[in-house]
Formats: sequence, C-alpha cells, structure tokens
Amino acid sequence: VNLSVTGDLDIWKSIRSDRSKEIAEGILPKTGKTLKQILADNSTDDLAAGSRVRLDIIDASSRAGGGSLPLLELPTKCVAVRTRGLTAKTLGTRLRQYTPPVIVRIEDDQILMDMRTVQMDELEIIATAITQIVNEAEHDSTN
Repeated sequence: VNLSVTGDLDIWKSIRSDRSKEIAEGILPKTGKTLKQILADNSTDDLAAGSRVRLDIIDASSRAGGGSLPLLELPTKCVAVRTRGLTAKTLGTRLRQYTPPVIVRIEDDQILMDMRTVQMDELEIIATAITQIVNEAEHDSTN
C-alpha cells in the first residue's frame, strides 16, 4: 500500500478535530456537567441581557507550529468567550496570569481556547479561572 502524505494528514486532521470537539463538549468528571453548564449561571446568548459570560463552541483552525510543517492548518473546535465588563485583552491577560496559566488567543474581540490543546481534566481549572476572574472584575467595579 502506498499512502500519500496528503492522505495521511487528512486522516490525522480528522482525528484531532474529533478529539477537540469531544473536549469542547465533554462532561467534566467531578461535576458531571459541561464547561458551558458550569458557567450557566453567568452565561446566556445575549450579553446585553445582564449575563456576565457568553460561551460558544466554534469551528476554527490552528497551526502545527513547528517541525517540517510549521504552517499546516489543523481543524479544531474552540470555546469562544466574551464577558461583560472585561475586554478580551484584559480577560486574556488575567487568564494567562492565573495559576496555573490558561493559554488563550484573541480573535474578533473574543477569547478563543483551542480544545485541541486541552485535556479533559483541565476543563474544571478553566471554568474556575473564568468564574473567579469575572467575579473579581464585578466586585472591583462595584467598589
């Protein structure tokens, strides 16, 4: 059997994309809930309606970033986060400064967390970080 490089990479891409979807929509072991459900008290589809956090699972791509294919685009699922009262830049900075750091990127004035790079057991840390940062920002704005 003679497999082409393109064929091999297409299979690998689909495997990685499926994994990122499972993580993005996955159930967190300790709570039995998804990331979106954990933040549901603060989440809605309309930030203007008084919610503090909006989460969406979106199709995106990321780059392999090194080796022989540094510009290779990999399909992935990202959790997009928008918050009321915090700019994407501020939220991104605070997430990166959190212990442990939550690595994110900013696109279209929202935070993107690439689920291709997240392990299932890290979702609770991410949910806690977002909740804590948003709560602190709200507390700071009322004082």
